[in-house]
Amino acid sequence: MVNLSLKKRRETMNIIVLEGKRLINDAIDAKIKLKYIYFTLEDHLRDIHNLEEIMATDGTKIMKVLYRDMKIFSSLVTAPGIMAVSEKPDFSKLAVDRSQQMPLTLVCDNIRDPGNLGTIIRSSAAAGVDKVLLTNGCVDPWNNKVIKSAAGAHFRIPLATNVSWSSLTDHLPGGQAFDVFIADSKDHHHQQHTEKLAASLQSRDYFGVQFFEPGSRRRQQQQHKVLIIANEAFGPSSESYQLAQQCNGSRVTIPLYGNVESLNSAIASSILLFEIRKQYNSLQ
Repeated sequence: MVNLSLKKRRETMNIIVLEGKRLINDAIDAKIKLKYIYFTLEDHLRDIHNLEEIMATDGTKIMKVLYRDMKIFSSLVTAPGIMAVSEKPDFSKLAVDRSQQMPLTLVCDNIRDPGNLGTIIRSSAAAGVDKVLLTNGCVDPWNNKVIKSAAGAHFRIPLATNVSWSSLTDHLPGGQAFDVFIADSKDHHHQQHTEKLAASLQSRDYFGVQFFEPGSRRRQQQQHKVLIIANEAFGPSSESYQLAQQCNGSRVTIPLYGNVESLNSAIASSILLFEIRKQYNSLQ
């Protein structure tokens, strides 16, 4: 067993490491083929989903290791006693339940913090977002810290990685118009090259925005929406503003008090996503 917690080695081997029973079961349920399951006690194998089946059909190897070795290999403060290794999954092939999704795509604009990205993915899955797009510059979604923060949400929502702004619309429903909303701070000091672009867009507090058409229109008839969440340190990119200009876009802000200048991207996205979900649920 190699030290799978080393980032460079994981990338070279093109693998991901899943620590703990819950993540392993989530991966199995999503039809991800596990190469190895390492455990320290027989009890750790209890309740692993379809264990005999994946050993027979996927060739998953089950290997017992000493707990002192597990602590070395684990990226967690307290090693869970069981971990699994698989090749990096293809997001397009994951088994995802889409029955409760709403017509909203979340775009992560240069989100670099692993904890923030993991929480954004988790909130997106919980709110029923249609899919999450990660633009070039975002942290690797299979980073161990992202996986930990997402708590299994990777396997519950479609994700697309390394999406260029020129190809972004290819990931949206074809033949449809869509509205773009950029989460932005009123007090954010924009870069010089984005200041004019930001000023050209209408800015509204989120609770005053109608994200969906009200009245008797059915959910299935709603126009697709795009919400862009940016790195709070740098703000939205010029490409995000340009997309908004082209697509009936606007800036959406969250009022802040007590001289607080901004919220981190994970908290801001959660507030906005569940406001959008509330409005969607109110439709007939």
